[in-house]
Amino acid sequence: MPAKSQQQLKLIYALRNKYKTKKKAPKKFKWVFDKEWTKDVKMKKLPKTTEIKESIVLSFEKFNSLNEAVIEPGEYKEDLKKALLNLDTNNINIETINNSVKDLGFKFVSRQEWIDSLPDQEEKDNVPPTNNSPLGFSYAGYNYHTDDICFIGDIDAIVSTIKNINKRDIRFNSMFFNHLNMVLRHENIHRIQKSKRGDVGMTALKANPATKRDEYLSNKDEIMAHARTLLDMLLDFKSKEDVLNDLKHGDIKHPMFSDYKKIGGDVYKRFVKYIYMYLTPENK
Repeated sequence: MPAKSQQQLKLIYALRNKYKTKKKAPKKFKWVFDKEWTKDVKMKKLPKTTEIKESIVLSFEKFNSLNEAVIEPGEYKEDLKKALLNLDTNNINIETINNSVKDLGFKFVSRQEWIDSLPDQEEKDNVPPTNNSPLGFSYAGYNYHTDDICFIGDIDAIVSTIKNINKRDIRFNSMFFNHLNMVLRHENIHRIQKSKRGDVGMTALKANPATKRDEYLSNKDEIMAHARTLLDMLLDFKSKEDVLNDLKHGDIKHPMFSDYKKIGGDVYKRFVKYIYMYLTPENK
C-alpha cells in the first residue's frame, strides 16, 4: 500500500532515518521499511493529510507515529476490599474510612469540601450536583492543584454504605468494588498524566461534565481516561477479541462510545485509537 498523504510519507522517511534498518526498528515501526509505501510515490502529488473512514479503526502501526503511550493504571480491587471490609463496624466514620484507604491514594469528601479545595472560580462553578447513589458516592475527581483523588458524595450516605457493606448481597458487593476500582483507575490516569506533564497545566475541571459534556469529553486527558474506563466496563462481559471486532466496525453499543462517535472528528479518532492501544499492548 503506497503512502496516502504527505504527512504519512514524512513520517515514513523520518522513521527510516531514525532506525536505519528494519532489523533495528521496534516491532511497531518495522512496516516503514516495506518498499510498497514509497515506491513511485511523489510527495507533491499527495494531499497534506488523509481522512480515515470512521467504520475502520486507524491502523496505528501504519498511519500514526505513537509519540505518546497510553497510561495503564494499577488494579486496586483486592486492596480496596481489604481496606474497607476489615473496618471495625462499631467505629466507622468518615475519618476511619479515609484512614483505611489513604495508602491507596484517595479519600471520600463532600461536594462542598471538593468545591473548597479548588482555587479556580470557574472550576468551582463547574462542580456538578451529587445524587442519591446506592454506592454512597456520586462521582470522583482528580484535583491537579493538590494532587488529591476524591470520591464525592453525601458523607452520611458514604459512611452508611461502607458500614453495611458486609450485610449486602454478593452482587451488590461485586458491583460496589468493581465500580470503585474502575473509577480509581480512571482518576489515577489523570494523576500520572499530571506527573508526566511538568509545568504544563491541566484544564479538565474547567468543563462541566453535565452541562458542557462535549467539551469535557473532548479534553485530551479525559479521552484517554474514558477509553480505559469504557474498556474496563466492556471487558466485564466481553472478550478482548469481541471488543476489538466491535471496535473495528465502529459498533460498540455503549452510551459513552455513542457520545464520542457523535462528537466525531479527531476527538473520536483519538478515543478509538486509545481503546485500540489498550486492547493491543503488543503494538505499543
